[in-house]
Amino acid sequence: MQDTTPIKVLADGTEVPATDPRTDHVAVLFPDTGWMVARQALSNEGEAYDTADEVDAAAQALRLLGFNDWLNAPLDEVWLRHVLKHDRYDPAVDTNLFPDLPRDDWFWTGTTTPWSAASAFLVSLDSGVVHSYARRYLSGFGLACRRARQ
Repeated sequence: MQDTTPIKVLADGTEVPATDPRTDHVAVLFPDTGWMVARQALSNEGEAYDTADEVDAAAQALRLLGFNDWLNAPLDEVWLRHVLKHDRYDPAVDTNLFPDLPRDDWFWTGTTTPWSAASAFLVSLDSGVVHSYARRYLSGFGLACRRARQ
């Protein structure tokens, strides 16, 4: 049976257990699904991006841990399964795994709505709310992820 416990990944690629108290990790690996999620938010020099397209471009431009195949985290596979924690509030994430995610703006997900490619889903970390927005030009952050293991 495969272990489902997340793993913190340090800047040199070293993997340590999620229970390790260090917060200098750069990514979190979820072995049960193979997703690796960056610890830091995608941001424009600490500020939210102006549009979802800018968030998507920042994810694609990310070079972290020697990888260049990052993308903006999809709603179902990453946000709902691994990042959002509905037993927590303000922020609705595990702060041991994601200690510094901003809570003052939306996070764009990499998932467009099924009814319109011009619309996408957003996540609020203060409450864990998922919302769809009809236009992709609202400010927000992003969260980069990549497939690390299959």
